[in-house]
Amino acid sequence: MKRRAQLVAVVVAVIAGARVTGQRGQEAPAGPRAIAPKDFTGYWVSVVTEDWRWRMVTPAKGDVDSVPLNAEGRRVANAWDPQRDETAGESCRAYAAPAIMRVPGRVRIAWDDDTTLRLDTEAGTQTRRLRFAVMNRGPAGGPPAGDPTFFGMAYDEAPVYHDPPSNTWFGFQAWSMERVAEYYYATGNAQAKALLDKWVPWVVANATVNPDGTIKVPSSLTWMGQPAGNFSGTGVPPANPSLHVTIASYSQDLGVAGATAKALSYYAAKSGNTAAKSSAKALLDAFWNSNYQDAKGVSAVEARGDYTRFADPVFVPSGFTGKMPNGDPINATSTFSSIRSWYQNDPDWPKIQALLSNGTIPTFRYHRFWAQSDVATAEAIYGMLFPTG
Repeated sequence: MKRRAQLVAVVVAVIAGARVTGQRGQEAPAGPRAIAPKDFTGYWVSVVTEDWRWRMVTPAKGDVDSVPLNAEGRRVANAWDPQRDETAGESCRAYAAPAIMRVPGRVRIAWDDDTTLRLDTEAGTQTRRLRFAVMNRGPAGGPPAGDPTFFGMAYDEAPVYHDPPSNTWFGFQAWSMERVAEYYYATGNAQAKALLDKWVPWVVANATVNPDGTIKVPSSLTWMGQPAGNFSGTGVPPANPSLHVTIASYSQDLGVAGATAKALSYYAAKSGNTAAKSSAKALLDAFWNSNYQDAKGVSAVEARGDYTRFADPVFVPSGFTGKMPNGDPINATSTFSSIRSWYQNDPDWPKIQALLSNGTIPTFRYHRFWAQSDVATAEAIYGMLFPTG
């Protein structure tokens, strides 16, 4: 059965990952069906080679050992009443998407049309449709004409997601350059050093500590231009004189500051750059002043005007209706928050409601695990690299 679940995951991945494009000003691009690199249509049957106890026999109420649940998840599971679902005409809830691919049975995969992949399951007698959008970006199966390439991979100014553009967050630079600095520290690689030699002075000038002890690190970036040309050989890629970046906004993101401090520390330890060392130490010292330290660790006040997106509409295919597991209706008027009504039980929900109602921007303090980890490891690494301070 795992094989069947993996198969469906691959089907979704290869089709969703294949960007459907069409050259500007030319004919319409080919659809998802035409460019799918693999054809998985047909009839499939599961072979149960694991977890027989839970897959061949309906587990008794409270038997959730095969599902990684915390205490709250177990409470919800133990409160489930199958008979109540039957009475309410919702017996199909037991065959939701995560469960259906674990139940023994047969699956039929077929295309309804050029953009809709259909999965019919024997267990639960269900039909599920995966709809894929067509994006008019470039020639079918490729990037826009004229885009520079790097070993055949086309330049994309926002390669991961476009809303907001994935290249605008400085945190991605901090994390990636931390790894480059670690590599340089461990190996002395000249190419890694050349990259850091250009990046570090810019960071030292822009990741600073204000007179009141608050940190100021880049947050949103604005990119202009693109790489100068194609590269697929050896040696040094061509310079990019027309590719520029400016800082659009700053923040007090402690996790990003921690990653930045680690990159500066590794670079300073290997190169002897005193400015990088001083900048890293200033950030690390700032973490522990009264602006950020509290009983749980470190955190910064965040103004979240972007939470207006709680009211963003959710795309629902025409004519489709349904229900979330908690009963929230899914229809043409659904929004991000309307299908997640449990958010309204949060004690801070009135702040979100005030933002949506009258534009009052709320503030929060979050203790994100990754940020706490970046800060803690930054402090430890600086101590390891510079034991005398």
